[in-house]
Amino acid sequence: MSSARPTAELHSVPRISIETLTAYFNALYLVDRERTTPIELRVGRQSGPLCELHALYRVDESVFVSACNPFGRQQDSEENIKATQELHAWLQEQAFASITGRGVDEAGAWPAEESYLVLGADAALGRVLCVRFGQNAVLHSGAEGIPTLLLHPDAVLC
Repeated sequence: MSSARPTAELHSVPRISIETLTAYFNALYLVDRERTTPIELRVGRQSGPLCELHALYRVDESVFVSACNPFGRQQDSEENIKATQELHAWLQEQAFASITGRGVDEAGAWPAEESYLVLGADAALGRVLCVRFGQNAVLHSGAEGIPTLLLHPDAVLC
């Protein structure tokens, strides 16, 4: 599926401020589960429920990604819905198991972003997703179930 967003925008160099980076570290990342409370993920904190999910799907790692608000530039809800649909379609085309979720700024300064936990995705795929969907960062979790912030490969901290 081709993206409707301009190629130049997708390949621009993301500039990430310390404030934005801090917001990513402080955000709550929720993974939806059927008939129960969501799994809560936080950067640098081990998640037993995430390890259980990895075991259930027989994977050693995963990536939590959104397609909303490319490069941290807030878009209207219609654009974010379209970008999320494009991400979902791409994940399906690639045959990745994924579970819906959302990234939440608990301070309320930024709206929640619809997201996906991509099961079996490694750090290399995380970087591909950053580039393909114009994201400053994604969360990558290995076998130990500790989410780490994985920045866009061309990101510049400012």
